[in-house]
Amino acid sequence: MSHELNMTRLLSERPRRAVLECGSDELIESVARLLEAGFRLALVGARHDEAVIEIVYLFVDGPPDQRIELRVLLDARQPRIPSIAHLNYSASRFEREMYDLFGVQPIGHPQLRRLVLHQHWPADGTPCVTTRDPNPP
Repeated sequence: MSHELNMTRLLSERPRRAVLECGSDELIESVARLLEAGFRLALVGARHDEAVIEIVYLFVDGPPDQRIELRVLLDARQPRIPSIAHLNYSASRFEREMYDLFGVQPIGHPQLRRLVLHQHWPADGTPCVTTRDPNPP
């Protein structure tokens, strides 16, 4: 499956499932190829792990069910990624969510504004009131 898309860094592959890694500079071309091949963007998720923010784009197609995870690793100190909103409308919402929750800057986003955190949320990202005990019993 991944060989048909000419992706280079195959992380794992099972029948009708593939995990691919690409650099942020390859993202737009990789997404365009997946969309042209008939895949649909189902989900975008992010994970912050020490000095890296990992973005995972899940593409699906079927029947039969096929899934491709496209992973991009970003430097957490300057998390910038090209926007794919011009390729897929739903990507716009995912990018706004990543901007709100992880500070990932989608470069070229058509209307970057808060989605998850309301306009009165403190600028430093911490909530006004916390109810969680930092040292639970």
